[in-house]
Amino acid sequence: MATFGTGTNPYIVANGSQTAVPTPTINPQQNLPKCNMYWVDGEDEVLSFPTTPNEQTYYASRTEPIMYVRETDANGKIKNPLKILRYSVEEKPFGPEANFVTKEEHRQLYDLVEKLGKSISDMDAKLEKFLN
Repeated sequence: MATFGTGTNPYIVANGSQTAVPTPTINPQQNLPKCNMYWVDGEDEVLSFPTTPNEQTYYASRTEPIMYVRETDANGKIKNPLKILRYSVEEKPFGPEANFVTKEEHRQLYDLVEKLGKSISDMDAKLEKFLN
């Protein structure tokens, strides 16, 4: 076998003739569009943002709960329509913090204990008055 530099060339056989080059395997995800996200100040910026062919790009508004989705075709031309997604944000704690009480829950418990304490004091005063 012929050698080139650091190793043996697997495409050259002992008699010097070449063997067939293996066909590369095609990854099914290879044809999927790229996916990117950018922060923008409005729709005009979304439409003027440079992209490449077969790209799906997300643009989140810096000022509103809106996300734009823009796709380009194989020639790099923007596909119509531009998609606008309106969303709401919900914060969900996770990990050890998820088991802590919130300030609001703590305030509610405090108020209930205070109210219970007053009720006990009132009942205690009524009981004392009744016994005397």
